This record gives sequence, structure tokens and C-alpha cells, in this order.
Amino acid sequence: MLTDRKIIQAAEKCYGNAIPFAVVINPDEDSVLFYSDYGMTSLDSGIPSGWKGFIVSTFGIGDGQKPSGIAARLTLEDILATEFARTPGETEQITELPESTGFPYYSNTINLTTEALKGRSGKTVISRIIVEKSGKTPFEVAKEYFDRFTSCFRAIYYTPETGLWIVATPEILLKYDLSRDELVTMSLAGTRRITDGGDWDRKNILEHNLVTEHIVSCLKEIGMHPKVDEGCNLKFGEIEHLCNRIHATGTADPMSVALKLSPTPAVCGWPVMEAYNRIKELEKHERICYGAFLGTADADGCNLYVNLRCCNYIPLNPEDEGCYIIYAGGGINSMSEAKSEWDESYNKIKPLLDILKSKSNATNKTEITKQ
Repeated sequence: MLTDRKIIQAAEKCYGNAIPFAVVINPDEDSVLFYSDYGMTSLDSGIPSGWKGFIVSTFGIGDGQKPSGIAARLTLEDILATEFARTPGETEQITELPESTGFPYYSNTINLTTEALKGRSGKTVISRIIVEKSGKTPFEVAKEYFDRFTSCFRAIYYTPETGLWIVATPEILLKYDLSRDELVTMSLAGTRRITDGGDWDRKNILEHNLVTEHIVSCLKEIGMHPKVDEGCNLKFGEIEHLCNRIHATGTADPMSVALKLSPTPAVCGWPVMEAYNRIKELEKHERICYGAFLGTADADGCNLYVNLRCCNYIPLNPEDEGCYIIYAGGGINSMSEAKSEWDESYNKIKPLLDILKSKSNATNKTEITKQ
């Protein structure tokens, strides 16, 4: 897993010198992939033929998601052997940190949303943040987090535009096989504790069905032929979600499909534009990468995931603690209750929060700062 000292040293060096990098572990795999380049590749017009690298976008609509990539150009050896002008160990000066979302504001936001959706079948995904300071470095946090969620797509990455992020996401946006013109995606919505068991309630079923119907509609609009598999429960720690995998055949540019599917109703809402506008109006924090997509591509195709179960790291100073901004959200419809949604979002935040609050393992501690 994330124990190779050369990978950590190379990533630290990249971060310390503001060089884009990504360290990636695919679901149910142990091998660690490293991507780095001196600059970012714009992917607005699609993925170049034969291009290989890491892909990241920001939360938005259509081209506003600004997809870009870190080409697999610089190797570990390239990074470790290069002397850079900057001196790792000096952090940027942070003048103002965001505040954790308080329940009164969150509750008012939920109430405004449910009122706007009264008597309708739409939904809006309202997110909140917890801002947690910790003496643990990002690589300590990432290692613990990745070891716990081995069935997820896991990445720690940095770009000058997004900053440093840690993610372990269970949700596929699309897996596209270029040789067969086939893709796999999933609808993932509805959340409950695994211990709840039994039948899913009407609120969660309705939320999930909206996501499935939207994805199928999007695929048909671009000329693909989707087929929805039988539903299942997808587990993430102590919670589970309703899930349907969706297969589709047809010819399309993978990035065009991604920009059509994202942001999904599972992280934005439905109708998508209405939900997006409500999010921009009501949420005080910027989502940046939360709810967008990320993944990898090569000559065979691409594997993209929804950027969930993630946090953004902000360095404070090299001798002290850093700040981790953890994101989580929930689908709000006319039947939603603020306290229930608050508790549900906490269950999504809890795994990362527990890691940040636990004691640091000094033997694995690394210094990772940036100028």
C-alpha cells in the first residue's frame, strides 16, 4: 500500500516545489501508481489519443468543470534526481481558514430546500464541512484511510489550482473501454447505517431512482444504449448506499460522456441546473473538487470516479499542525429532516475525522509542506 519510501519522498518533493502530482491506488489493488508533470494538460476538448495520466475536475456544470490532467511524464527517479529552486519546508501563509458548518445554518438551509421542493419530485444535495486541525501529515492520513477502504478508488493529489486532496471514493462515474466502445457507470444514492437493515424507506428509494433515471437519460441523449443491472447495497464503513450498475454500448468521446454525467444527481441534485443554482446560493463554502470527478486514462480507455469521501489539506506551518477540510453531503427532497440529514452527513465524515483525531504514529511520520 502507501509504504514505498521512494513514492512518498517524490510526492513530498513535488508538493514542496508546487509540482502537480498524484499517487493512486485502484480498487482492490495494492500497487501504487505515481503521476507527475511540470504543468497541467487541459482536457476541455477531450483526452488526446494515447494520452496517459491522472484526471481531475472541479465542481461545476458542463465545461465549467474544467477537466485537466497530470501526464505520466516525470518518473520517481526524475523527481528524486532533480534539484529544484524552491526549498521544501517553507509553507504558504494562510491568513483565513474556513469555518465548520454550524447546525443552525445547516438546518435553515435544509428547511429552505425542502420548502422549495414541496409537492415536487426533485432533490438538491446540500453539503457541509468540518474543519479539523491535526499534527498528522497528509501521507499519514492517506495511508490509514487507504488501508481502511481497500475497495475504493484512492488518491492523494496536488495541483496548483486545487491544492492537496485526499480521497477514497466508492462511486464510479464511468469506466470506458475504447477497444469495445463499452462503458460501465453506477447510480449511487440513498444512505443508511448498515445496522438499520430491512427495507429501504421511501425517501431513499425516491432519491436513488432519480439518479438512475437521470443517468440512463443522459446516456441515451448521446446515442448510447444503457442497461440497468439489478440493485444492490454498497457498503462504505458503517454506512451503505443503494446502488445500480449501468452498462452501455456505443461510440462517444469519454470526456464528453463524463461532462454529461457529472455532476450526478447523487452529488448535485435533480433537475441538475436548478439544484446547482440552489447549491451556489445556499452553501457558504466552495466545493472545489468535492462532487466533481477524478481518475486515470491511458491508450485503452479511462476510469473516472466521483470525488466523494474526501478532504482538502491546508498547511499551517512545518513544525505544527495542518488543517483538513472534510466534505460530506446528502440528498434533500420534500421529505427530508434537518437533524436526520445532519447525522447522515456525519456518518460519512466520521472515518476521516476519526483518523485525524487519533494519535500520530511517529515511526511513519513524514514532513510534507509546500512553499
